[in-house]
Amino acid sequence: MSSIEEALSCFDVGIKGLVKSNNHEAINEFTKAIELFESVDYNTLNGSLSYYAKAYYNRGCAYSNLKDHRKALLDYNKTIKIDSFHTKAYYNRGSAYYGLKKYDRAIVDYSKAIMIDTNYTNAYYLRGCAYFDYQNYEKSIMDLSIAIKDLDSSTVAEPNHAHAYFVRGCAYDILEKNTKAILDYNKAIKIDPKLTAAYKSRGDMYSKLEKLDKADQDYKKAKELGL
Repeated sequence: MSSIEEALSCFDVGIKGLVKSNNHEAINEFTKAIELFESVDYNTLNGSLSYYAKAYYNRGCAYSNLKDHRKALLDYNKTIKIDSFHTKAYYNRGSAYYGLKKYDRAIVDYSKAIMIDTNYTNAYYLRGCAYFDYQNYEKSIMDLSIAIKDLDSSTVAEPNHAHAYFVRGCAYDILEKNTKAILDYNKAIKIDPKLTAAYKSRGDMYSKLEKLDKADQDYKKAKELGL
């Protein structure tokens, strides 16, 4: 078996580990694959070059699953160096920066992912979240509105749907667009009746508007949900 064949075998085992959430096993197998790919002349990789990039990318995913954002960043950097059009590597590197609270860098990477794939709904969603944390609320609303439009039209339940409404509601709240904020909190709660933070934020809004009965109801519900 050649080094490339052996590398591809390790890659396959790594993918199986990743699918089963055996992240440490996946990291070990992708590391073996990377070492084997790098033991041969780069110019001889040819059709295996994409697997070389994917080995770094998937090892980065395993590190991300373990919340080891710094190691994940190194692997996504390498992936992008090999394949500068690897959309998901930009997206995941953005998420790694987000995890490290480097929101400006996260925004840059989400933007690169969107440049490659203008229909990347989750990139708009997370860039909207990053803009929110970067305190650029107008841009946050713009991105989240794009994501929400796509999420609303989806035929399957999306895990970020309620949260997109919630974060946009928070942005409207901060900008004192009270009616829009309440509408978004309402929508978030309708999609996910267990979204505790939405009840708390809506309660705060009602309290600010001196609608104390409604505020008390929301605070009570948030407490029931474990706030």
